[in-house]
Amino acid sequence: MKYYIELKGIKHEVEVLESENLKKVKIDGEVVELDFPPLTSKSSVSFIINHKTYSANISAEDINLNVQINNFEIQAVVKDERRKLMDTLMRQSKRQSNSVSEIKALMPGLIIKLNVSTGDSVKKGNSLIVMEAMKMENEINAPMDSIVEQCHVKTNQAVSKGQLLISLRDA
Repeated sequence: MKYYIELKGIKHEVEVLESENLKKVKIDGEVVELDFPPLTSKSSVSFIINHKTYSANISAEDINLNVQINNFEIQAVVKDERRKLMDTLMRQSKRQSNSVSEIKALMPGLIIKLNVSTGDSVKKGNSLIVMEAMKMENEINAPMDSIVEQCHVKTNQAVSKGQLLISLRDA
């Protein structure tokens, strides 16, 4: 599993490589050996990195991680691959929202629910489609006040990345 960690504005890629009793982690391409217990949202732990023992207090809330080792405190933002992809897709969607006339699938998935029909008037933020992708339900909302010109998909239809889902026109 890969994680993306931002520390003091610097982004790092971390890949967890597990072995029998030891976890190996690749940080920006460099392999580091770790031995630590499972973490909860607030943990006091001792762990070993490259055969050196450390004690730390760790607290996490959503993607924000706070680690205190002795009197040294580190704050980080940690995202797994799915969270990073969803954030990227949301940013792309927001950039396109000012000029969107077509709603396309940002990733492959399955249409779970179609909330609109051709001719429906929708307000910015109204739910258009619920799509299952990466084992998560993702709601696709109207990027602007508009009228549904055409629905190009139906419920229980598998869609591919980039496939046209709904065409909109200005209200």
